[in-house]
Amino acid sequence: MPLLYEIIVLELRHRARQNVAPAGHNFAAFVLYNSRMKNQMRIMYKNKPIYLPFKDAQYNLDGDKEVEVANRFSGETVKLPSFAVAVYDVIIGAEQFKQYDTQRKGLDWFMKYFPKEYMVLLD
Repeated sequence: MPLLYEIIVLELRHRARQNVAPAGHNFAAFVLYNSRMKNQMRIMYKNKPIYLPFKDAQYNLDGDKEVEVANRFSGETVKLPSFAVAVYDVIIGAEQFKQYDTQRKGLDWFMKYFPKEYMVLLD
């Protein structure tokens, strides 16, 4: 029997093919799959497509809900959507485990989609 997470992912994929947002969810953060991008998720955030860099990250797609994140060294804070916080967490974890290719992929993603936040949190 598949895990609940797998069932939810399968339901999202099914609804994405039909272009129907799940009941009670904001379409702005609904996961869409792009057939040209192998195993890469795309979401619409503030009417812009954003390709998520890690297929195994624990993305929490709470619509437009933002989370406040502080710089580890300076304490300066910024607000990020929950999916960007997941990418940030992967970057910090990759740094701790010396997985520099993963870290670089996340840093490049942040520079592309959230440059101001990148300058505060990761530069």
